[in-house]
Amino acid sequence: MPGTYEFSVEGLGSDEYVASVRLQGNEVSPASIVIPSGREPLMLTLNIRRDGGSIRGVVVDESRAARALAAIVLLPKAEFPTRFELFRFASTNAQGEFQISGIVPGNYKVLAFQQIDPDSFRNLDFLKRFDDIGVETAVAASARVNLGVVEILKP
Repeated sequence: MPGTYEFSVEGLGSDEYVASVRLQGNEVSPASIVIPSGREPLMLTLNIRRDGGSIRGVVVDESRAARALAAIVLLPKAEFPTRFELFRFASTNAQGEFQISGIVPGNYKVLAFQQIDPDSFRNLDFLKRFDDIGVETAVAASARVNLGVVEILKP
């Protein structure tokens, strides 16, 4: 059926991620796959990799106390601001600890909030508010990054 589609893959292992998507041999973004009319059958090829990185850390508030149930957001850096499939969300446990796995290798920013609506990160104007804050990190293939302490932000 012709149209523009967005997709994600469910059931990937903790270190797995979609490395690339090809439609008829051309690389496309999983966030915007255009299926033209009158072209059947089409070949969609997914490249799943098993070398995703991970990050972990502890979220604290302004008094340096660990924050349970804080919202963690992993944002891709400027080269991929609209690749929403690269965004990751997590929450902290009772000790303020978090871990995010299956991260596509690249450069990211980590933000921590008391609470936040995950859909707000689809708004580019909202994202611009965080250009100069957060914890920047690079995640290499199969890397295990310990960010240490991440301070909670006020949205």
